[in-house]
Amino acid sequence: MLYKIASKVLANRLKTFLPDIISEEQSAFIPGRLITDNVLIAYECMHTIRRQKSNTPFFALKIDMMKAYDRVEWKYLEGVMTKMGFSDIWINTVMRCVTKVRYAVRVNGQLTQPFIPTRGLHQGDPISPYLFLLCAEGISCLMKKKEGEGKLKGVRNGKNGPAISHLLFADDSIFFTRSDVKNIQALNEVLHIYSEGSGQRINFQKSSIFFGDHCSEQVKDRVKTYIKVHNEAVQANYLGMPSWVGRSPTSTFNFLPDRMWRKIRSWNDRPLSRAGKEVMLKSVIQAIPIYVMSCFRLPAAICDKMRTTISNHWWGIENGKKKCIGVHGNG
Repeated sequence: MLYKIASKVLANRLKTFLPDIISEEQSAFIPGRLITDNVLIAYECMHTIRRQKSNTPFFALKIDMMKAYDRVEWKYLEGVMTKMGFSDIWINTVMRCVTKVRYAVRVNGQLTQPFIPTRGLHQGDPISPYLFLLCAEGISCLMKKKEGEGKLKGVRNGKNGPAISHLLFADDSIFFTRSDVKNIQALNEVLHIYSEGSGQRINFQKSSIFFGDHCSEQVKDRVKTYIKVHNEAVQANYLGMPSWVGRSPTSTFNFLPDRMWRKIRSWNDRPLSRAGKEVMLKSVIQAIPIYVMSCFRLPAAICDKMRTTISNHWWGIENGKKKCIGVHGNG
């Protein structure tokens, strides 16, 4: 309990000046920044990439980190805080919180002897998300350094728009750059340096690449060979939202009524009264599309499907037939 209080105090002190030391490319856990900021910027970048016509077009790389919190090297975290100018007293206090963690494993109902890990951030700790932001700032600085040296170019949404080379939301990372050898090598070097320094490892099987409609197969093969990611995302998602809406918006957002239907189906073994059913529909089912609707205007067909799904469950209709509600029902 005392440790939780100390960690919460440190987290409250740290988050007040995070907007001043964390780059704009990161929007997770920072006061005044929203997850929808990254979603909308990523959507615009994907739109630009999809429509471009060039011999060396831009591409998007969405990487998946393996056990991101558990693989953070403590020496790297300490070095990042030192480089950012934190005082020695603050660094020592934070590192004491990070390194004093102990774990015990339950085997056949019995706890083993506690052991001390050598790396990683404890998930659920109040200060851990903010410390991970400091660690992720390393890859952001490396990307900006490569941009300043002219070795890496970010995509521009319009002639006067700023160059965007990466967007970070905790461990969800997406990168934008050209498909020529110089840019690909620079991106590879950044990912390698960051991985070696921080302890992070990229899951190449779960990572994906997004190309434009007019990108040639030769360019795609070159990028996949250099990056070592062969999963080409036809309909990529970023932070739970579609990164591209094609000619059929209905098919793009069809996952919303499907998700609502699956959730309702999971309640079939729960005998609910009319009041309980009303509370569940309003608090759970109607909240499912709110996140997506904060950025996108849903097609009327999707709204009709969601309305039908809710109405059928409320009136007890399944497969076009009215179900027997029972003695507690009013229908």
